[in-house]
Amino acid sequence: MSDTEEVDKKPDVKPEKLTITVRASDGAVTKFMLKPTAKFEKVFAAFENAKGAAPGTYRFLSSEGVIIRSQETVGDYNWDEDEEISAVLAQQGGAFIS
Repeated sequence: MSDTEEVDKKPDVKPEKLTITVRASDGAVTKFMLKPTAKFEKVFAAFENAKGAAPGTYRFLSSEGVIIRSQETVGDYNWDEDEEISAVLAQQGGAFIS
């Protein structure tokens, strides 16, 4: 073996589909298999439909606590397999009265 022999390296290939876990505030878990080009609006609609909730009832947060927008795609985030996002009830309005 010589020092100039190259070592075979596997290319850094992302999986074709990722599993995204949505955890509701009540602890219920729903899993979705998504392509990196899939928009989150499909996930949000399917989750709210499964919960029997009206569209816009939930807000979805990444593991870093950032709100995920419906027009974003899974590929917009550098996520690995089995990423988890949180679904929390949306808070409407609010005011500070002194």
